Amino acid sequence: MPSINVAYTISPESTDQRRLTVTVSTATGVDANIFVFQRLPVSDSLTPYDEWIGVASPADLSQYPADDPGTGTYWRSDSAILDFRSTELLERAMDNIQEDIQSLIDALTVLATAGTSGSWSFTG
Repeated sequence: MPSINVAYTISPESTDQRRLTVTVSTATGVDANIFVFQRLPVSDSLTPYDEWIGVASPADLSQYPADDPGTGTYWRSDSAILDFRSTELLERAMDNIQEDIQSLIDALTVLATAGTSGSWSFTG
């Protein structure tokens, strides 16, 4: 059964700016790189930056590379640093991140169970 433990740090409260740092501390039965980013802009003439997309889905885990987007635009990491304009937004994001990680664990658990199988035959 997959499991993930995430450590987090919240910056001290100040003038409506808050920072949340989340890091996968342990991952069992799943890749620790569960946080998805998009490298923007997709242009050689502009300075690239990485935008937080969210917690990966099972499909994201298999399709997006870990740690470096290479020639693609999406990539995954085991940590994220997120800035917020208010404590309320930070708290909402923390709730959403926790729900999304649990959804990922639930989906991976379902995918690991035996499903329907069959066969196809083709003749010429």
